[in-house]
Amino acid sequence: MKFGICYRPYLHKKFLEKIVEEISFIEIMPEVTNVSEMSEIKYFCQQNNIDMGLHCLKSSLFSPEGPQKEMLEKYFYLSEYLNSKYFSDHIAISHVNDVYLTSVHPIKYTEKNIKVFQNNLSEIQKYFPKNFYVENITQNKLLEGSEIAESQFINKLNQDLLFDLTNIYITAKRNNIAFDKYIENYPFDKVKVMHISGLSVDDDGIYHDIHSENFDEEIRQVLQSVKNKLINLEIVLIERDFNISSADDILKDLKMLKEELEIK
Repeated sequence: MKFGICYRPYLHKKFLEKIVEEISFIEIMPEVTNVSEMSEIKYFCQQNNIDMGLHCLKSSLFSPEGPQKEMLEKYFYLSEYLNSKYFSDHIAISHVNDVYLTSVHPIKYTEKNIKVFQNNLSEIQKYFPKNFYVENITQNKLLEGSEIAESQFINKLNQDLLFDLTNIYITAKRNNIAFDKYIENYPFDKVKVMHISGLSVDDDGIYHDIHSENFDEEIRQVLQSVKNKLINLEIVLIERDFNISSADDILKDLKMLKEELEIK
């Protein structure tokens, strides 16, 4: 199993030399990584035998208008340049009428949207015929009008997955659904990559998806509750977007993950 980070140049760049011995994978998000930074991190990975993956925001995989072909083309060339081990985007839409919505937006869990994805898949596979993964997003309030639960919907996609553990846990908490109930029917055997981030809880006990904290005992217990289900897991990545003051903030979380997943 490989362990690594969701790379954010403004956050991780200055600590790379201090964590290099503990990571074997770096995931790139092109929306926050410019050309010169891409070149630098590619060289660093080549020099240190670190694999790379690609996680994107603008494919609009579940759009009834079809995926964003222009973005898929850009991601294809970038994937080739990086020799990326996978391409991934979200179970969501990012565009309406070809206008970017500034972020990914949730969809209703319906048979209609399963068919939308199936129709879009043939176009996506022209660019990424293999190692294409979809990721669950955080939803502070589930959309009304869904016919089935998120886990059932993802199961019906029959697609390899990038599983974001923190996203799905926060979704359950924000919607007052017991976590074990919320993940019923989730196709854990399809999970190839996992994102995990620390939990952020405000003074009112409300959970927020802001990727700014180290792992605590609560997220450790959440990981414990699902780890034996992840029978085909290959890559585990720490997702951190803010608030890293030293290399120890990264190393501490890497150590916890390796201990929990029994990697010595």
